[in-house]
Amino acid sequence: MRLLINDPMPQAPLQWTSLLSKAFPQLELVSLKADEPLLEKVIYHDWDIFAFYPDAFGREGFDLLREIRKRKPLLPILVISDLTPELIALRAIKSGASAFLTRDDLAVDLVPAFQHLLNGKKYINNRTAELIAVSLEYDQHGLPHESLSDRELNVFQLIVSGKTIAEIGEQLHLSNNTINTYRSRILDKLNLSNNQELEQYAKLYKLTDKGFS
Repeated sequence: MRLLINDPMPQAPLQWTSLLSKAFPQLELVSLKADEPLLEKVIYHDWDIFAFYPDAFGREGFDLLREIRKRKPLLPILVISDLTPELIALRAIKSGASAFLTRDDLAVDLVPAFQHLLNGKKYINNRTAELIAVSLEYDQHGLPHESLSDRELNVFQLIVSGKTIAEIGEQLHLSNNTINTYRSRILDKLNLSNNQELEQYAKLYKLTDKGFS
């Protein structure tokens, strides 16, 4: 089984090999190097599964996922994220993921996810399935935070985590004015007035779990 991963954690190749080697003794794991172009690596080589970590690409992560799905419609793609599933799972599936897991899910769900993908099936665990079911109970416009762009979602996460405008700007390599513009858009889309209400919104929809910041 040829597996490509772009997990940025230094110990990722060792961790993934440890989790998968018993169930898949023919595992050939390739970890994308920081200076390698992702699209070329995925598209111009043959892989049995691509494990994609969109968080590493910020707002471009899901654009890349959609492009890969367009160019490789049959490639099984597992999306892994450190963000809470409430925020990201449905967005990942809609963007072309064949499966979705958080990093905390890997120890339990990675092997069954791969077994499903190799058999041409999709995979979501029970927690993610429940979250998607709840989301689908809402009307076609969905929850307010689902209307946020990827960058707005990123800024929202950082605001709720307690970071200042200056800290967010430094982390995202953007000016304070740009971060304030994103903040204003977020408040408008969620029909809120200030950071305190943003925090209350995050608590209401249980968007404050580990991995959210």
